[in-house]
Amino acid sequence: MSVQLPLDITLRDEATLDRFVTGHNQELFDLLQRFNPSQAQGMILITGVAGSGKTHLLQAVCRETTHAVYLPLAMIARLSGDIFEGLADRPLVCLDDLQALSGNAEMQLALFTLINDLKENGQSFIFSADRKIDQAIFGLKDLVSRLNACARYHLELPEDTHKLAFLQLDAHRRGLQIGNDVINWILTHTPRDMTNLVSLMNRLDQESLRSQRRVTIPFIKQVLGSID
Repeated sequence: MSVQLPLDITLRDEATLDRFVTGHNQELFDLLQRFNPSQAQGMILITGVAGSGKTHLLQAVCRETTHAVYLPLAMIARLSGDIFEGLADRPLVCLDDLQALSGNAEMQLALFTLINDLKENGQSFIFSADRKIDQAIFGLKDLVSRLNACARYHLELPEDTHKLAFLQLDAHRRGLQIGNDVINWILTHTPRDMTNLVSLMNRLDQESLRSQRRVTIPFIKQVLGSID
């Protein structure tokens, strides 16, 4: 599904709901699976530390909604509030990393105005932040109140068993024959956050196809540059 985004921002190919590691976040996952901005206004705030899957979920839902928009605020926080102009007419607005607006009074006021306009127009939004929204982040009290009135969900990091299941399923989808011994080696010897694991699988898939070799532990070591 084609989604028009400003600033040449594109959605990651792997950012789909069926590739999200649900773990202990089943309630939020079920909500987003049936989320339909055209049927009812939705206001959702997702919090969680880096690597918990906030960006993945926002991009995945955005991908499923025609004319939705996704903005990574960490990339654009230094821009003016004009970046939000015209978004109130979109059926769904997904803003990632709200904490990036801390200390930016202009952007906070623009966000407050955007939320009010979206609500007035009956549109939906899903925002994310890496911490609880309070006065320590935003000096604008009314903005804090608006955000805390959303349906709020906190993402729990996936456990190793969830990551193992993800790697098994991801390898199967890619047509890669990877044994559990190889997967366990990946989880033991490489960074285990989901961003890295997805990036590693993309790289192994490409290198395996290019070299026409199976994904084995020696192969991974070669690709990564000799990890003991």
